[in-house]
Amino acid sequence: MKKRITAVVAVCAVLLSFTGCGKQSELETGLKMIEQAAAEAEKEASEEAARSEREASRQASREASKAAEIANAEEIDPFEGVDIEYTGMAPNGKAAVKGGNGNVTYSVTPDKNLKNGDTVTVKAELRPGVTAYKLSGDEKEFTVDGLAGYVTALDEIPQETKDKMEKQADDLITAFVANQYDDNASLKSKQLLGYYFLTPKEGFEVGINNEVYLVYKFVSTLNTKVKSGDDYKDKKVNASSYTYVRFRDITSMPDGTCSVDLSNGYLYQDRFETEYISSVGWGINNWYLYGYKDIDSMFNAVIAKNIASYNYENTVKEDATTSETTSDPVSSTADSSSAQSSKAASSKAASSKTASSD
Repeated sequence: MKKRITAVVAVCAVLLSFTGCGKQSELETGLKMIEQAAAEAEKEASEEAARSEREASRQASREASKAAEIANAEEIDPFEGVDIEYTGMAPNGKAAVKGGNGNVTYSVTPDKNLKNGDTVTVKAELRPGVTAYKLSGDEKEFTVDGLAGYVTALDEIPQETKDKMEKQADDLITAFVANQYDDNASLKSKQLLGYYFLTPKEGFEVGINNEVYLVYKFVSTLNTKVKSGDDYKDKKVNASSYTYVRFRDITSMPDGTCSVDLSNGYLYQDRFETEYISSVGWGINNWYLYGYKDIDSMFNAVIAKNIASYNYENTVKEDATTSETTSDPVSSTADSSSAQSSKAASSKAASSKTASSD
């Protein structure tokens, strides 16, 4: 259409030039060209209008047909038979749609980084070309549940699991005593003082999901040497130390129980030097005890140094009396020969080191 109008304008321009030249025959010819171009433009406009009318009619027919199909379509519930499968560990669980209607496509959001109690939304849509059905709804919310997750508070650990950890801790200590103690040092008692519980702060990736520390107080009976005039005499003393058994990544299961890898229990075994003399000869040898000198030293090492990245709970009480057991009770004034009868429970756990004698 635009081309025809352009042609007409061009012809008019030519005619004007002819008028100026006074050429009558050329003017008549130009007029005929104008008439022909105008006729062709009118014809093309008419055809374009007819095409638009036909397309509008077809579109109306399609819409009417579609409306009729929708009116006659069977309504279905797209969420009948739909199940949401949750996998992984909270708070990093994943969701996927299982089941449903084969004429429908589904999507779920969010589908990752989930924990129990979160809400996910499932959207439904008929597959392309499906006209025999219509949906009763296209969106439904589901609540996340059934995910195993890492324990986030000490009170989430049931007593049964704590009992298992305490039993394993006791076994670790018993094995340690049997391997490390000797006739000159014996474990008089051990006492569970409580728990430290650590979890990473939100947004901190530390590679550990939680840690439980079972904190113990040891009382060891040591054969020592004390100055007596120009010589030394034997004396038994009771010396205290503090240690822990640690478990990591305790998991809360969907059935309310907890799971913990007891084989990964770790007994702290670093040593500190005491003021007690173990022997004299080429030099003065002082006793070393395993663990920490006092409870504050343990707290600083386990909690204070990690407080920037971890939240913590502390139930440790120095005066706790629960879970106290005694092995090889020996008075602090007994002579050194009495230690011979306690060899089975004694240890190298307290060891000696040469120190200067000044």
